[in-house]
Amino acid sequence: MTDHALLVPTSRGPVGAVVSEPDGVRRAALALLQGGGRGGRAGVNAVWTGVARRLSELGLVVLRVDYSLEGDSHLIGPERGRDRAPGWKGELDLELLREVIPWFRARAGGLDLFLAGSCYGGRLAMRLAAEEPALAGSLLIVPYLRPPEGRSGWRARLRRVRSGGAPGPSDVGLDPKMVEVARRLLARAPGWALVGEKDAADVESLKRVLGSDGASLEIETVPDVALYPVHYPQVQDEVSRRLVQRLERALRSSEALA
Repeated sequence: MTDHALLVPTSRGPVGAVVSEPDGVRRAALALLQGGGRGGRAGVNAVWTGVARRLSELGLVVLRVDYSLEGDSHLIGPERGRDRAPGWKGELDLELLREVIPWFRARAGGLDLFLAGSCYGGRLAMRLAAEEPALAGSLLIVPYLRPPEGRSGWRARLRRVRSGGAPGPSDVGLDPKMVEVARRLLARAPGWALVGEKDAADVESLKRVLGSDGASLEIETVPDVALYPVHYPQVQDEVSRRLVQRLERALRSSEALA
């Protein structure tokens, strides 16, 4: 496999990206969206680099993207400021990805397209998947389904996790917009969500709220752990292994993620 570092032109400026391509037969394409912030490309936190390369060896063309203000996309979003409403950066990143994903789809040459994301990236993947005209499936790792938070909210959430567990379902409800997003994306293609037993029960709550509309959402739960945040070696190993296995099964199946 080969990694290609690229700058993708958008209406807001160049977006940094890496495309991992297999040496042999191309079987599908995948956009892999990391959690909020810069995704490490080397060292102990390069979990998504490792995942992309393993998937490429299975025959997937894999896209990784630097979000606005991060990495090689640092020139996009100079309006950083504390006066911005919660969620503004998510809207900017979504705007950029709406241009980057069609570029990637064209580069991949019409292959079946999967969208995958972790936490904040899972939220972005869901919103993109709900709009994607030719979606093979979505793969979500502890997706963030609550109302947008500012930086202080994210820090408080991380403190709660580190002090003994993820915030419980009663802390904040699901974002109604994300419930409708999930309904639309599952009407397009089946989905898979990976959560830890000690993570917040947001995905299970989503499936209950969706009722029959959530029948095609498969939830895989890892016992006795929290997968948020994906910062620790044992968590990274678990997430990597299960995501690769799920995509491998999808590639072997005649019906993606069925």
